[in-house]
Amino acid sequence: MKFLIIFLFTSFVMNSAKANDLKIPGEKWIAKSSGYVCGAYGNKIQLNSAKKLKFKQITTDRTLDNGLLKASFIEGSGICNYSAIMYADNSAQTIALVESKAYAVRGESDCSKGKKFLDKILDFNKYHYWGHPHHLTIMVKDKNAHKHCGENSTHIGIDFTVTGRIQR
Repeated sequence: MKFLIIFLFTSFVMNSAKANDLKIPGEKWIAKSSGYVCGAYGNKIQLNSAKKLKFKQITTDRTLDNGLLKASFIEGSGICNYSAIMYADNSAQTIALVESKAYAVRGESDCSKGKKFLDKILDFNKYHYWGHPHHLTIMVKDKNAHKHCGENSTHIGIDFTVTGRIQR
């Protein structure tokens, strides 16, 4: 009986730990998803996603180098949350995936296919910081970019608009 209780408690703690987004220390700024664009100052475009993918936000620390991107998607019968720690090289205007996590918040799914897809597109990209209000746009390679952004286009921008400081 004692073993069973310890096993159940350990399983609960481990599953609870898995079902949380990643975190970065000192989050200071927040940018909310504002859709997709063809680039800095580019046209907004509509994309349909079979995974019902929704980018939610990016938060950054005071250096603006370390960011936490959050998204959600549907996989199988599950609704999955995705979080990714990103590192931005501001002088090179590149952003790279450091670590990611995906888990089901509802339904049954291990969320692995959606996580693999997002990890692949977010692995290493150029980004633009532009406009007023300020935008952070991650330019990801997309084989259909030419259909939305012009004949020679190879990338689509995942756009976030800075909404302010995180209040603690």
